[in-house]
Amino acid sequence: MKQLLLIPLGLSAILISGISPAATITLNCPPHIATEQHLKTLPAGWAAGTDIVYLTPQKEHLLAGAGFYSGPPHDGAALAPDQTMKRGKNVSNLWKLDSATEKYWFACRYAQTTVLLTKQLPAQPMHCTAEYTGDSLVPVKLSCTADKVAAGR
Repeated sequence: MKQLLLIPLGLSAILISGISPAATITLNCPPHIATEQHLKTLPAGWAAGTDIVYLTPQKEHLLAGAGFYSGPPHDGAALAPDQTMKRGKNVSNLWKLDSATEKYWFACRYAQTTVLLTKQLPAQPMHCTAEYTGDSLVPVKLSCTADKVAAGR
């Protein structure tokens, strides 16, 4: 079983349903999402209003990270990278995903919201790489490549 760790990453997934052996998918999270905040129910005896400190409520949420998960992201099983390589200020993380035994997901995380954009990855073994520059938790490049052993599937 993979080591589990909750980690913020940084770029997210728009994926296709399957990839052929040795094919590469570049993952791209939308750079921001829009949300709305509203009161579900008004408690008896209260009135709703807007805090004057926040005259413009946060509606646009910037991409803050991304990650791979063993199972649906709402279960919270974020995967730690299998390998981390550092070159100067640049960092590359590698995940080896053996989907023959687990279903893997990818999620885009956004600042100041609990909303995630999620996608199940194709059901075949692959390895995924995230490349970071400096101290940023948002990858500058994120891609997955099908492992050659998947050719017989």
